[in-house]
Amino acid sequence: HACELLARMHWKDEGALLAGLRANLSRPNALDRSHAAAALGSLHLSEATPDLLVLLEDSDPDVVRAAAQALTRLDESVALPAIRGALECFDWHETRRDLAVCLARLGDPIGVSVLLDGLDHRDDLLRKSSFDAFFSVTGVHMCYEPLAPREERLEKLALLRAWWAEEGGPDLLV
Repeated sequence: HACELLARMHWKDEGALLAGLRANLSRPNALDRSHAAAALGSLHLSEATPDLLVLLEDSDPDVVRAAAQALTRLDESVALPAIRGALECFDWHETRRDLAVCLARLGDPIGVSVLLDGLDHRDDLLRKSSFDAFFSVTGVHMCYEPLAPREERLEKLALLRAWWAEEGGPDLLV
């Protein structure tokens, strides 16, 4: 909770704060590691980039997600290969979606491809969250409606895939 509070307060006493948060990155509890990673990203403490890169190999998906999001906030494109690697380690839709957003925000078009795949997920809420994430990084919707009947969704998804194949790339990501 202290990590969350420090981030919300935008606390910037970088000496002791940075040391404390970095120490939390190696604690045995995954919640401690993930909250410390999130705080480092929120506070834009780029000195911790090497530590955050190590967390992308953590076994806990929440720690990996927090580290990837922190590195994205720090605009650390050096993290792209490690985030791509982490994407391959997890099968959970939510984790893959969040890592895909990080990739896209760092300019890697692979993230958008993963999000497009999520637009045909069988679960309504997961499909909607994939669409929200896709729209947040591309600004494009082409009248895709995540809760529409599957036939209608697949028609619009085909348009989105064709658009991405034809015009997609890092320059189009918002």
